[in-house]
Amino acid sequence: MQLFEAVELNRGETICFVGAGGKTSLMLRLASECRSRRRRVLVTTSTLMFDWQLLGCGDLILDADEGQLLTKLKAVDKANLTIAAGREFRDGGKVAGLRCGFLDDVGRAGLFDNLLVEADGARCRPLKAPASHEPVVPASTACVLAVIGVEALGFPLTEQYVQRPFLAAEIAGQEAGSMITGSTVYRLIGYYMDAVRQIAPNSRFIPVINKVDNQELRCKASEIAKWLLPLSGRVLIAAALQSDPVLEVLS
Repeated sequence: MQLFEAVELNRGETICFVGAGGKTSLMLRLASECRSRRRRVLVTTSTLMFDWQLLGCGDLILDADEGQLLTKLKAVDKANLTIAAGREFRDGGKVAGLRCGFLDDVGRAGLFDNLLVEADGARCRPLKAPASHEPVVPASTACVLAVIGVEALGFPLTEQYVQRPFLAAEIAGQEAGSMITGSTVYRLIGYYMDAVRQIAPNSRFIPVINKVDNQELRCKASEIAKWLLPLSGRVLIAAALQSDPVLEVLS
């Protein structure tokens, strides 16, 4: 199944990607699926993204002045279905993202069928604990995909596998360095859900267990899903790089 179908993406919706373990790959996959359906989408971030990731979407429009940026977005040829945007280039090959209030304004303006927003960073770890300012989700967000890299299960709560392992241990009620279990993931994703609900209380919150590339990882994903399903009511098991990335929808 394609991600577009699994999340039941309606026109006019903003969808945010948070967590760790393949957020960007899933977002770019959804952008591609929208394009194949003639949906016009804006791909961006509310934090930081690598410039090559945004440039891979199509035209990248940058302006630190929000008024100027909005004017530029309005002027883009309507035949151009996928647009990427940000404020400015930063050191380290990254692009600074857009303010949440501005993204709310863009959504209300109706310039795009959908806004796809990477609202979190994870430094390429499969699991993370959000800081007090995360995730950076616009109030108008209709759907949040909370991504988990399945490969984290069974490994220790250390910097190698988790962004902010000491905070993750505190949230999970475990010792730093102890094993990552379904309970660990449940507590971290629950923490994310509570944070999202404070900003966008009516949004759909869907955990996505990603990078499920073989049967062994499928078993791990099923173990995590058993914990998460009572929390959210819907869980996706996915492999973002496959032609049909959603392997299973549990509800």
